[in-house]
Amino acid sequence: FHALYELNCIRFDRMHAWEATKFNHSLWWRNVPNDVRHRLNFHNQPVTAEGFVQYLADTARPEDFVALKVDIDGGPEIPIVRAIAERPELARLVDEVFFEYHFDFDGIDFGWHIRKPGARRRFRYDTYSNATVDDALGLMRQLRERGVRSHFWV
Repeated sequence: FHALYELNCIRFDRMHAWEATKFNHSLWWRNVPNDVRHRLNFHNQPVTAEGFVQYLADTARPEDFVALKVDIDGGPEIPIVRAIAERPELARLVDEVFFEYHFDFDGIDFGWHIRKPGARRRFRYDTYSNATVDDALGLMRQLRERGVRSHFWV
């Protein structure tokens, strides 16, 4: 992610990464390039929407360039992105957001589906709501109207 920005002459001063799965720190860090290590803060713990939003408010300033990749499988992806879209004071802190949006499609076996109680799991991750692609596009539009460049994938 950071390498793509560096190709466009944007070098991050600080980067923060959360991972809920417990890692052996020496094994995790050995894959991080040396020139990135001093800029990266690795939080080896689960993230909550409330905790992330508070962390963002406490650490970012409007003059900072803040890009977020929100990909928390089985976690609070959409609540985090919605908080940024709905709260102007947070939107002023974020310049660009990439986020994964799990949604139902039209039943043609595309995208992410809700698992009925007792049903076999069809996909690796299940969504927590009956969201649609229109919901995803609406959230992206809301972010863009607040001045946050936004992109999503499924």
